[in-house]
Amino acid sequence: MADTGRVFGGHRSIFFKLFLIYVVTTVALVAAVGGYGRMVLRNDDLRQTRTRLLAHSLRAIIEELGQPPDRSRAVQLAQETGMQVRVEEPGSSWATDDRLPDSAALKDAHVHNDLGMVMGHDRGRRFVILEQGERRFLFFFGDKSRFEAEHLAVIIVLIGLILGTSYVVVRRLFRPLDWLGHGVEEIAAGNLAHQVPVRSRDELGRLTVALNDMVTRIRAMLQARDRLLLDVSHELRTPLTRMKVALEFIKDEPGRNTIQQEVRELEAMVTELLESERLNSGYGGLQKQETDLVAVIRTLADVYRTQKPGIRIDAPASLTFALDQHRATMAIRNVVENALKHTAPDGEPVEIRIEKTSHIVRVSVHDHGPGIPREEQGLIFEPFYRVDKSRTRATGGYGLGLSLAKKIMIAHGGDILVDSQPGLGTTFSLIFPPCDPLAVR
Repeated sequence: MADTGRVFGGHRSIFFKLFLIYVVTTVALVAAVGGYGRMVLRNDDLRQTRTRLLAHSLRAIIEELGQPPDRSRAVQLAQETGMQVRVEEPGSSWATDDRLPDSAALKDAHVHNDLGMVMGHDRGRRFVILEQGERRFLFFFGDKSRFEAEHLAVIIVLIGLILGTSYVVVRRLFRPLDWLGHGVEEIAAGNLAHQVPVRSRDELGRLTVALNDMVTRIRAMLQARDRLLLDVSHELRTPLTRMKVALEFIKDEPGRNTIQQEVRELEAMVTELLESERLNSGYGGLQKQETDLVAVIRTLADVYRTQKPGIRIDAPASLTFALDQHRATMAIRNVVENALKHTAPDGEPVEIRIEKTSHIVRVSVHDHGPGIPREEQGLIFEPFYRVDKSRTRATGGYGLGLSLAKKIMIAHGGDILVDSQPGLGTTFSLIFPPCDPLAVR
């Protein structure tokens, strides 16, 4: 689940993809509408109609200016409409704006012979030339480039506002996905008490409610299972004790030894179940004290000194820090016993290495057994899970040892990791939390 948070952010996010689709759709729509508008405006019939209307309007203005043209009236029209006028006739000329070029300076122009006028553009401004006898009227309209730039800026601002508003709205609609992603990560980490907030009644809201209900039911089932195991374990304590006492009166030594072995295995399973439940209880937490971990492991190794293929220890003289000695010993013993069971008696010894690096203490237990398939390495710490499904006497156990070791290490604030390759053996690393050992010699 490490990548779950990335699914809800970045270029892989469904929100990002949806927003990108929205942006592309908006741009395509604007381009389509703009293109259609340009196509309509450039229609030949409409263009000719506009040109005739323009010619008719300009001739009406010329008549309004009078004969000879009244400059003061032309200036007034320029102020009212923004259209500038220049009048040229033999021997004289005047303009409403002295910066207007004369007709000789105008290059980009085309003639409408049927309407008797010349049209074109000069420095971004549209102009029209009409002649009446020897008199020539030049009409200059607004700066087209400035007009288009202003309108383009307005369009860009409007599009930005629309996209920004849409971003906020869509982001708000997709916020439950972030909550769901965080909830899935919490649940995957084992936090079954986590509840995803419900803020809507749409499809995402209903999905959130269903997820919360599912987690609640799973939590109830797991609690019922743990309660059943705990009750059964407690009830087995008394008959096990009676069986151990009764075995002392059996004279058949081979038969007695066999039954005692079975009773010890059953008692070990009950102990592991009870110990696992104590760690989950608020009253069965760790009892830490300053402990020499190296001495604990050497004492533990002495218990198995006669068991083949033996144990080899690589450790400093001492390594003292705060831990729960009883629980830590139990976790290490379970891992060591597991390594001894899966190593051939005539093989290489099980290796235990103790080291302090970057303020953590690592206990590595390496065996030379057959290894664990990669697809099963993530399951071996689950209660009752066994790689060897046959549960033979050679491998023994009920799949509780590694599960309990995992819980003990997590209770210490650390963890237990596995590194295994089929045919090359397995290494379990018990990592104690960041600490400052009091002595390393």
